[in-house]
Amino acid sequence: GRVTFTVQRIGGRQGAITVSYRAVPENVSDVAVAATPGANASMGEFVVATGDLSWEDGDATVREFSVGITDDLSYIQGRVKRAFRTELHSPGGGAGLEDGRWAR
Repeated sequence: GRVTFTVQRIGGRQGAITVSYRAVPENVSDVAVAATPGANASMGEFVVATGDLSWEDGDATVREFSVGITDDLSYIQGRVKRAFRTELHSPGGGAGLEDGRWAR
């Protein structure tokens, strides 16, 4: 399966902007596996995802990114479940991020 996240540009449409995203393990012991730049490495229950979203001048349409997750009960039964969080970071083109804008 997949979980899809939406990102919306707010506060104006002027200027081209970018923002990076990542879905990373919630458990600190899993972070080393996810540390490979540009990786979409499997963490078992989900796939670590990284990428960039961009908007051209005048564009305020919603952008999406997806994180692959397993829905195979035979795989996850009896295993420690891993949680992940998504983060927006590194805004460019004069964009900013509001504090606390992440999801689990």
